[in-house]
Amino acid sequence: MARFPNAHFHLGVAVDDAEERDGSLRVRTSAGTIDLDFLIVATGFKVDWKQRRMLRRIAPAIRIWKDRYGPPAGEDDAELAESPDLGPAFEFQPRKGAHCPGLERVHALTYPATLWLGVVTGDIPAISEGALHLADTLAGLLYAEDIEHHYARMEAYAEPEIFGDEWVAEPLPRERSGPA
Repeated sequence: MARFPNAHFHLGVAVDDAEERDGSLRVRTSAGTIDLDFLIVATGFKVDWKQRRMLRRIAPAIRIWKDRYGPPAGEDDAELAESPDLGPAFEFQPRKGAHCPGLERVHALTYPATLWLGVVTGDIPAISEGALHLADTLAGLLYAEDIEHHYARMEAYAEPEIFGDEWVAEPLPRERSGPA
């Protein structure tokens, strides 16, 4: 409940567009158009795959924690149960019996991945570490995909690094008598 009579919560309403008009903000939402003095948008942390347009088609194939683990009675948590059960490269893993080619190529460096990968996915001081881990892991995966190509290039490498004339022998320095 809002603490002030001029503050209102519109839960589950998507903001589609906003523009300034005569000193106020005209906001087009999924519930209609409203004129406002101020707008604060909060996306929340609820995991609902069906609400994410880009994930809607693959959502039924994504393995989540409740597919893998059932907590003891009284210790269940709906948010944690809906969190993705990811692989070491932040990749989605398929639910048992699901068929979704390429699912393992979709990586989620997002807050819901925290349960599996820790604070490197959503905590501001650690997100850089998560991004570095993801970049390193992706680079390794891409390299491994083409390992035959890379190995063949290494075998075919013919540019010598050392020719044998890089170093020139010099006589030993003479012993000095007395201070220099």
